[in-house]
Amino acid sequence: MNNNIRRSEIQKEECVKTRVNMFQGWLNAMDLDERKDFIRRLLEGCDEKVLHIFSASVDHQLRRVSANTDPFSALPRHLVIKILSYLDPRSLCRCMLVCKIWYEFCNDPGLWKMLCYRPRDYRLSSKEAEGLHIRNNTMLDGVILWKKTFTERYRLWRNWNAGRCVIRTFIGHTQGITCVQFDSNRIVSGSSDSTIRIWDIKTNVGSVGSMTLTGHSATVRCLHLDRNRLASGSNDYNIKIWDLTVNPTWSHIACRKTLLGHTNSVRCLQMEEDKVLSGSYDQSLKIWSIESGVCTRNLLGHTDSVLCLQYEQSQSLLISGSSDNTIRLWDERTGQCVMTLHNAHESHVTCLRFDSERIISGSVDRTIKIWDIRTGRCNQTIDWKLAEGHTGVVRCIKTDSWRIVSAADDKTIKVWKLDSAMTRKNKKQSYSHRQTRSCKNEEENFAQENSQQSDSSSNDESDQPEELPCKLYMYDFNQCDPKRCSGRKLQRFDLISTLKLGARFPGIVLSPSGTSTLSPADREIILSNGLAVIDCSWNQVEGTPIHRIKALEHRLLPYLIAANPVNYGKPCRLTCAEALAAALVIIGEENAARRVLGKFKWGDNFLTLNDEALNIYKECKNSADVIECQQKYISRLESELEASRNRPVDLPPGFSDEEAESDNHDGDEIEMSQIKHEESNKANAEQESNDDELNDLEVIDYPYSLEEVPIRQGAESRLYKCIFLGKKAAMKERFEKKYRHTLLNEKLTKERLKAELRGIQKCQQLGIDVPAVYFVDTEHGKIIFEYIEGEVTAKHFIEESRKTLSIDQFKSKMAQFGRKLGEIIGRLHKNNVFHGDLTTSNVLLRNGDPDRIVMIDFGLSYVNGTTEDLGVDLYVLERAIKSTHMELEYVFEEILEGYKLFMNESAQAVLRKFEEIRLRGRKRDMIG
Repeated sequence: MNNNIRRSEIQKEECVKTRVNMFQGWLNAMDLDERKDFIRRLLEGCDEKVLHIFSASVDHQLRRVSANTDPFSALPRHLVIKILSYLDPRSLCRCMLVCKIWYEFCNDPGLWKMLCYRPRDYRLSSKEAEGLHIRNNTMLDGVILWKKTFTERYRLWRNWNAGRCVIRTFIGHTQGITCVQFDSNRIVSGSSDSTIRIWDIKTNVGSVGSMTLTGHSATVRCLHLDRNRLASGSNDYNIKIWDLTVNPTWSHIACRKTLLGHTNSVRCLQMEEDKVLSGSYDQSLKIWSIESGVCTRNLLGHTDSVLCLQYEQSQSLLISGSSDNTIRLWDERTGQCVMTLHNAHESHVTCLRFDSERIISGSVDRTIKIWDIRTGRCNQTIDWKLAEGHTGVVRCIKTDSWRIVSAADDKTIKVWKLDSAMTRKNKKQSYSHRQTRSCKNEEENFAQENSQQSDSSSNDESDQPEELPCKLYMYDFNQCDPKRCSGRKLQRFDLISTLKLGARFPGIVLSPSGTSTLSPADREIILSNGLAVIDCSWNQVEGTPIHRIKALEHRLLPYLIAANPVNYGKPCRLTCAEALAAALVIIGEENAARRVLGKFKWGDNFLTLNDEALNIYKECKNSADVIECQQKYISRLESELEASRNRPVDLPPGFSDEEAESDNHDGDEIEMSQIKHEESNKANAEQESNDDELNDLEVIDYPYSLEEVPIRQGAESRLYKCIFLGKKAAMKERFEKKYRHTLLNEKLTKERLKAELRGIQKCQQLGIDVPAVYFVDTEHGKIIFEYIEGEVTAKHFIEESRKTLSIDQFKSKMAQFGRKLGEIIGRLHKNNVFHGDLTTSNVLLRNGDPDRIVMIDFGLSYVNGTTEDLGVDLYVLERAIKSTHMELEYVFEEILEGYKLFMNESAQAVLRKFEEIRLRGRKRDMIG
C-alpha cells in the first residue's frame, strides 16, 4: 500500500517537472511582449486563491533576488555610512523601508553623528550649545543617542526655516527692556527700571528662579549669562557679577562681586571664565579679574562711546565698535590695537561679530558690512536698496559658519546665507535673503526703482563701443554713500576697477592735490597706462590721506559745473563718473565719456551743461593753454552774471482782474509813468545809436510803501502789508536773531530764503496754489508776495467753524477740508517735496473756502526728501493738530484719507515710517 502511494507521488512530481519544463520552454521561445501577454491571460483565468499563492511566491522570490543583487551588501560598512550621510533626512527615512539590511544601515549611530556634525544646516549656534545638547542626550552608561540628538536639531531647523514659533509673554518690568540673555531653562532680562528679572522658560510661575535682582541704581544696559553666572552693566557705571545657582529647596542667587572703574555708562560686556571685558561711554575698554574684582588692563584708542565688543579667547583677540565710526581689533595679551578700520560706517557702529576669516558689523546707517579680518578690506555691504537690507538702525547681529541673523528698528529679523567658498568678486551673490519676519513691500519698491533706473540708463548700450579706449581705475576711501556713489555703480557695470591704497599706478590720477591741469597732451599716457580717480567725500577731502596714492602723475581738472543731484550747479564738485567723463572728452574720447555717463539719468545733462567749456579745453595743446582758456571763460561768465544782475526785471502780475479794477486809479498812474519811461528810453537809445556809444543800463528801483505794524510775527520773520508798484502786497522779513553770530545769522537767512523760493517754484510746477513772488531782497532777507484777499488760516478756520456750525455740519466741513489738504500734501510728497513745517498756521484758505487752499512758509523745505523726512512731515502736522485743536484728532484722520487716495500704493512706505516715528519721536537719539 505504501509503495503504491509513494509510486503515485513520484509520478505526480515527474509530471509537474515535465509540465514546468514545457512551460519554461514556451516562455523561452517567446519575446518580451509575448511573455507579458501570455502571463496576463494566464492570471485572468485563475481564481482568488491561486492569485494569492502567486503573489506570495513572487514577493518572496523578488526579496531573495534583491538580497543577492544589493550593492550595499558588497560594500564595506563605513563606506555605506559615508554614502548615506549625503542624503537628507526624508530620503533616509525612505531608505529604511527598502529592506532589513538598509534599515540596519540607516540606524547606525555613526551615520546620525555625521549628520549632527555636518558643517551647515543642523549645527547649533555655538559649541557650548552643542555640548549641552549632547549631554542632555547621553545615557548613564555614556552612550550618546545620536539619532535622537539629530531629530531634535532637525525639528529646530525645520521650525526655524518655516518661521514657526510659540509666542509667550513675560510681564513684570515696569519700564522698557534693554537687554536679554537666555539658555535652555531660563530667560534673564534687564530693564530701564534698574532691575534684572529671571524667568522660567517653561512655566514662568512657581519656580525658585522666577525672581527679581535689585542692586543697580540706573538702567541695566547689558547682560551676559554663562551657565550659573551672570554679568550685568548699567548706567550707574558699575558691573555686577551674580551667582544664579538654584536647587529645588534652596538658592544661592546673589551679587558676588561689584566692579568699579568706569566713569560713564557701561554699554557692552562679555564674561569669559575668570575675566570680564567691558566697553563704556567713557571711550575705554577694560579687562577685569572676576576673582579679585580689579581692572587688569585698560584699552584706550576710541574717540567716542564704545557701543559693542566681542572677545575670542582661543585667538586672544578683542574687537570693538564705537560711535566714532571705527572698528578696532585688540590683542588681549599685550593690550595693543592691531588693526583699525577708520570710517567703517557712515555712522555709529552698533553691533559686530567676528571669526577667523571675517568681521561682520551693523550700524546706525542701516547697513551690514563684511570685512576681511586679515586685510581690513570691506568685501560686501548689505544695504536696503541693493541687497534688500534693513531700513532702520541695525541693533544686533548673530552669526555661525553659514548664516547671518540681524535685527533692526524696522521691526524685521533677516537671515542671510553666507557662502565662504565664493570668490571675492562674486561675494555679492553669496548672500541670499532666506527669511524676513515681516512685510518687505518698502524694500521691494526701492529695489524695483533701482533696477528700473539701471535698465533705463543702459538702454543705449548696444549703440556704444564694447570696450573703452583705456582702462579706468578708482582709489576708494569708503567715505561716500554706497547708494549714491557713482564709482561703485561703474564698478558694478565692470567699467572701472579698484586699486589698493599704496599700489603704484603708472597712469594719470585725477586728484585734488595735483600740481598741473589735465590737457590733450596727456592723451598718450592715459591710453597706454590708464586713468584713475579718487573716490572720497568732498566734505572730508582735507582729512583724506591722498599722499598714500602712488601714481606717475596727479592732475587737476579745469573749471566745470557739476550736474549730479547732490552738488548740482556747484563748480568743480564732480563725482567720479563726471571727472572720468570730463577727462575722456578733453583727450578726444567723447564716445567713451558718453558710455560712462550713460549709466546715470543725469549723465547727458553734464555734457550739455559743460558743452562750451569742454569744447574749449579739448582744442588746447597743453596745460598752460587750458589754464589760460579757463581764466577767459570764468571772466566771461562773471561779466555775464554782473550784466544779468543789472538788467531790468519784468515782474508778472500777482493779482486778479477784479483787484486790478478796484485799484484802477493807482494802476493808471503807474501805467502812465511806465509809458513815459519807455518813451524816454527810446529817445535815449536813438541818441546813443547816433553817437555809436552804448551806456550801461541803470538799475531800476522798485519802491514800496510799508505799514509800520506787522500783520503777524513768528519765531523767524515778520509779515507786513505793503503797496508794491501800485499793487497790494505782503512783505515777509526775516529779522536778525541777536543771540546768533552775525555770520551764522546771514548764512541761515540766505539758505532759508533760497529754500522758500525753491519750494514755491516747485509748487507752481505741480499746480499747487501758492502766493506769487514779486520781489526778493537777499541782502536784507525780504520777499514781497502777492496779497491774498480774504485769507484765513486753517487754524482760524477750524476754530471758527467749531464755534458757529452744528456738530454734523462741522464734521462735514472738516471732512471736505481734510481730504483737500491731504491731497495737496500727497502731491508734494509724491514729488519728494518736504515742507518741513506743516501746521494749520501755514495753510491759508482764499475767502475761507476749504477747496481753495494756499500753502505758505517753505523756509525749511527741500526737494528729494527721504521716506523719513516725509514721515516727519505727517508727524509734525499730527502733533500740531493735537496741540492746537483739542479733541479734533479725526481731522487728521481725514487728512490721511485724502493723502492715501492721492498717493495710492506710494503711501504705504511713508505711513509705515510715520508709525515708526510715532513710537520713537521725531528727534530721539538713535544710538544704542
